[in-house]
Amino acid sequence: MLRKPDALKNLSAVLSERLNTANDLHELKRIFKQGQTLIQDPARIKRLPGNNSAKAAPKKRMISRIGIWEPKWEDGAVYFVRPAESDRWQFWADVDRISPKGDQLRVLLLGESVARGFLLDPLFNMAIALRTLLQVSGNADIEIIDLARSAQTFLGLQQLLEPALALEPDAYILFAGNNWHIPQLELMNFEQLTATFQQTEKWGSVRAFVKETVRSQVRGFAQRLGAFSAENQIPVLFIIPDFNLRDWKAEYTWQNPLATDALIQRRLDLITEAEAALTVDNLQRAMVLAEELIELEDGLHPAGFDILAKCKLREGNVCEARRLKEDAKDLSLVYPGLQAPSCYSIIQNTLREEGPRNGITIVDLPQRFAEYLPQGLPDRRFFFDHVHMTVAGLRLAAASAVEKLLPILGRSERSWAELNQFEFHLEPRANALAHFAAACTNVTQAQDDELIHYHCAEAVRHDPQIAELMQLFIDWHIRLKPIKYVKRFEDTLERAGYRRLNFMLRSFGNLTNKALYPPLIRAITTALAESVPHIEKNIDLLLKQEHSVTCAGVDLLQRSNMELTQAPLESQWREDSNYFRSYHQDSCFHIVCDSPRPLSVRLICRIFNTKAASRPVELLVNGSIARRFLVSTQWHTWRGTIQPEFLHSGINSIVLRWPGLAQTKTERVAEMIKSLESVILWGDLMDIYSVYGEIHEFRIHT
Repeated sequence: MLRKPDALKNLSAVLSERLNTANDLHELKRIFKQGQTLIQDPARIKRLPGNNSAKAAPKKRMISRIGIWEPKWEDGAVYFVRPAESDRWQFWADVDRISPKGDQLRVLLLGESVARGFLLDPLFNMAIALRTLLQVSGNADIEIIDLARSAQTFLGLQQLLEPALALEPDAYILFAGNNWHIPQLELMNFEQLTATFQQTEKWGSVRAFVKETVRSQVRGFAQRLGAFSAENQIPVLFIIPDFNLRDWKAEYTWQNPLATDALIQRRLDLITEAEAALTVDNLQRAMVLAEELIELEDGLHPAGFDILAKCKLREGNVCEARRLKEDAKDLSLVYPGLQAPSCYSIIQNTLREEGPRNGITIVDLPQRFAEYLPQGLPDRRFFFDHVHMTVAGLRLAAASAVEKLLPILGRSERSWAELNQFEFHLEPRANALAHFAAACTNVTQAQDDELIHYHCAEAVRHDPQIAELMQLFIDWHIRLKPIKYVKRFEDTLERAGYRRLNFMLRSFGNLTNKALYPPLIRAITTALAESVPHIEKNIDLLLKQEHSVTCAGVDLLQRSNMELTQAPLESQWREDSNYFRSYHQDSCFHIVCDSPRPLSVRLICRIFNTKAASRPVELLVNGSIARRFLVSTQWHTWRGTIQPEFLHSGINSIVLRWPGLAQTKTERVAEMIKSLESVILWGDLMDIYSVYGEIHEFRIHT
């Protein structure tokens, strides 16, 4: 209970002021109820806006740069100015100057690419949604300063809080958590982790250790954030992100580092059987197989959770489907190199628990989506990809935030449901560009062809004129030397479009080693089939002109010939090593043939495992075994021929299927301990995975 007379006096003054300005009986009841809450939580009294008697004299602080904006004195006041060329990749808001605070209440928005409105920014983002909903709710005198940054880190977010005090905020809104994989990996105690694994010999113990590390780091962040809020008497509102649970496909090629060949084969067989049962709507059989999948690897592979969630959705058990989908999503926490941004359940739950304990107001988007979609899961209506939100998604997030923000600032409360009715109107080009960018993003994340086709079709539906841009993109994407096409592509995008696509297209690689994504080419071709005559024929000719195998040959280790969607670990090999290292039994590539003809193959490779080297490597072409050959544990050159009957005109699949490693669980555990010890010494987390084979050169020519 509240005891100190000064605190009671402050509370009395604030409540009296609010009661005098109340408009109706409903508002009077709300103020009395808030007063009862404050009596139970005296620390909140100090943070009440307008509670001048509780505020200490402000500290003198050095005025420093805030993000990219540098302080500049003009007419006795400090402005923050964006230097020229300070943000080449457009991580920050498209704002040139931040003016000194005026008579308005000022709220600072900090966060990551979701808050930045990635794929819609700068035409629409979280800050615009907040400003608009504040205005329509009668609070146009509350201004939003946009300090959100794409790719913002856990530490970067915290380091922005203190300098931003120079903007004299009345509140902070933080919208973050998707980039907090292991918030501070450098603080991970790998010696203790290795000791834990040695004791249990189970990867689940590693997962438990990592989760506890993450929990501890997020708890510490909440405590620091609460102390910062209390010290500066500025309320903080934290928005917990959600995830596209319905549409996002878990990566089935993930490997439990302890998985043996027998376990992997059993997993593949169970997945095939379960998916077949789903196809004929035999839910009971599918659920039995999914449960067996989960048990097979102690809940450390997403396939079982994903299949079981599909069954629960068909039964109408949305709550259980959400839990299972979240379990599948959360598994990437302990698989280095396989993480797409997401806010793990351990982070969400810790923020839910620790936020209120430390005086932080929580906006729980997962809970809000569960309330808003009682019969379904968050899907493509609210998310362009896994975490980046559509206009509808950002509107729901902003409405939920404004509902909590207004009473914090002493304003009349407005319900999120009412605010969420407001219709934002974006120009068709903005939506079209966002959907096209979403197709590009989804293909790099190995999502289903159906989702990529959907976004391409939506782009054309919103603005048929985007067909010109999509054709220019195809030129840029397919051509090996697209220098003269880049300028045309960028000019057609214009500035706003360039901001959205330029950052995202970096994942396609540079101009000299650019990835080629056949699923995206097919999706664009289908979307433009009705409006662009002969589009399929023209793209086929361009592919053959640029990529066909010739007497000079093609290098299959170039990004343009690798099936990157099937190689999430292997795709970065050029940055990490001088040779391609396969962490999967199948190494997937593709080639383009103008017509079927005999092809010569030159392969320099090796296999570490002696037992595996005694069995042949298989070369599969379009799914059929074309050759078998032995490979040494030393670098070995193999030359062979692919006969024309295995090939067809256009894009052809090439797969090297390495022999299984034939390790026992005991052997794999011993190898894992050595791998974890090497992580302690060298910090290379990729060493924990089994390596099936290594390639120094892989060329095919006519």
